Amino acid sequence: MNNRREILLLAAFLGALLIAVGAFGWKRFSGVLDAQKDQLRQKQLLLTEAANWVQEQDLWKKKGEWLDANPLPVYAGQPTEAAFIQEIQASLNTAGIEIRNQTPKEAQHKGQFVEVGVDLSLTAPLEKLVRWLFEVQKPGSYRVFNRIDLKSDADQTKIQAEISLIQLYNQQGS
Repeated sequence: MNNRREILLLAAFLGALLIAVGAFGWKRFSGVLDAQKDQLRQKQLLLTEAANWVQEQDLWKKKGEWLDANPLPVYAGQPTEAAFIQEIQASLNTAGIEIRNQTPKEAQHKGQFVEVGVDLSLTAPLEKLVRWLFEVQKPGSYRVFNRIDLKSDADQTKIQAEISLIQLYNQQGS
C-alpha cells in the first residue's frame, strides 16, 4: 500500500510539474507569438504603404515633371525683393484694390530656399479681393498667404484685409 501511495504522490508531483512547466512554456510561447504578430502587422503596414507609393507613382512623376518645367525663381538679393514688392503693388493696382499700408519683411534663408514676404493692409470689395487672392497665388507663382484677417468696414461695402504674403525663391539658382 505504501508503494501505491508513493506512486500516486509521484504521479501527482509529475502532473503538477508538467502543468507548471506547461504554463511557463505557454506564457513564454504566447509572448513570442504576440511579438511575431506585432512584427507581422508592422510589415503589413509597410507593404500597404509601399503599394500606395506604387499606385501614386504616375501622379508623383507628373508633379516632378511639372516642377522641372516650372522651377522656382532665383533669388538675387535686394533687386529680387524690390521686384517682388513692385509686382504685388502692380497686381493690386490692376485689381483696383487700395493699399492702406505695406511692410516688406526681411528675407528668410532656409537651406537652399529663400522666403521674401510683405505684410499688406488692403481695402476692397470682397469680390475684387477674392479674385486678387486667387490670381496672386496661381500655380507656378510659388506664393503662399501666411495670414489673412478680413473685417467688414463700417458701411459694409468693402473689406478691410490684413494679409501676410510670402514668395519662395531658390537661393542657388539650380
